[in-house]
Amino acid sequence: MIEHRRGKRFHVDWPVRVEGVGEGGATFTETGVLENISSGGALLLVNRPLAMGARLDVYISLPLNAQKMKYSASVLRVQRKASLFAAAVKFDAPKPEFAVI
Repeated sequence: MIEHRRGKRFHVDWPVRVEGVGEGGATFTETGVLENISSGGALLLVNRPLAMGARLDVYISLPLNAQKMKYSASVLRVQRKASLFAAAVKFDAPKPEFAVI
C-alpha cells in the first residue's frame, strides 16, 4: 500500500467535539474520540455518520489542560467502525486556534 499522507500521524485517545451543519441546514454538535492526528487532518470516531464534504469545527480537548484546540475542517471519508463511525477530516490550516471552553 502506498502512503499518501504528508504529515506524521500521531495515535491518541483524546475527547473531541464536532460542530457542523447537517442535512437541511440544521446545526449539530457531536462528541467523540480523536483516534489520530497530523498537521493536515485527523481521524475522528463519532456516534453518527458525518456527510462527505461537510464543513466542521473540530474542538480537541488536550490532556492536563483546560484549553481546546479548534480546527476548521472538511470531511473527506466516513466508514463504519464497529458501533461508531470513523470520519477522516482535512484541516483548513496546519495550526489550530486555542480556546478555553
